[in-house]
Amino acid sequence: MASLFSGGGGWEAGGVMAGYVPVMAVEYEPWIAQWHAQVFGGHVYQGSVADVDYREAGRAVGPVDVLVSSPPCQATSRSGIAQATRRARAGIEARESDVCDPN
Repeated sequence: MASLFSGGGGWEAGGVMAGYVPVMAVEYEPWIAQWHAQVFGGHVYQGSVADVDYREAGRAVGPVDVLVSSPPCQATSRSGIAQATRRARAGIEARESDVCDPN
């Protein structure tokens, strides 16, 4: 299995329980990408999903049976809501990442 916006690896944990092997992940945050690599192994690309050469990645990891693409949704996490609230109280314009479209 492979994942985009990999974060803490919730999908990978579920995939492992279902018998899948994580072979690739893409995570923007460097410290999370490093943690993800330590926990799940496989090829972890640190950076934007838009910057990955997926043809090259496919050659590196081989066929992928399951691809999970679950974009971050900071507005539904406690820390994301708190950050958006602090920004609003300070009169700082909201960022796109402060908004989550549940659809």
